[in-house]
Amino acid sequence: MMRFVSVAAAAWALAACAAPTPPNTAGTPQGEAALKRVWMLTKLDGFSKDRLVALKAEMNWTNLPAAGAYMGCNRLMFQAKPQADGKVSFGPVAATRMYCAEQMDVESAFADILPTVTHYQIQGHHLILRGSKGEMHFVAQDWD
Repeated sequence: MMRFVSVAAAAWALAACAAPTPPNTAGTPQGEAALKRVWMLTKLDGFSKDRLVALKAEMNWTNLPAAGAYMGCNRLMFQAKPQADGKVSFGPVAATRMYCAEQMDVESAFADILPTVTHYQIQGHHLILRGSKGEMHFVAQDWD
């Protein structure tokens, strides 16, 4: 009997490890609150996380659908319209007009990828944007 209980407990523990990924909750009131934050950019193809952190690269979704971003130089302004099904659309990007030689490459890459983003996913305190030109990963500013 003790062996049966041990086997059953082991099977139950393994089944718990294989639990499905939770659904994207952005369409729920809790999910909307989770989206309306400042998101720190942690992954952008071609740039190290250390550089993105040093630039204080961020995207601000606190006033959706009005959104903005900062990549170390100019302020970027745009509309972001996330949907409950994980889709998202962005309006044209407007920017202030400063020239910062050391930061322009990150800003240009962000502005190039953003219009191609069509999907988002929230995983805990992380936001992932996906599109035809790649992915961008963010962590909630108020979490870290």
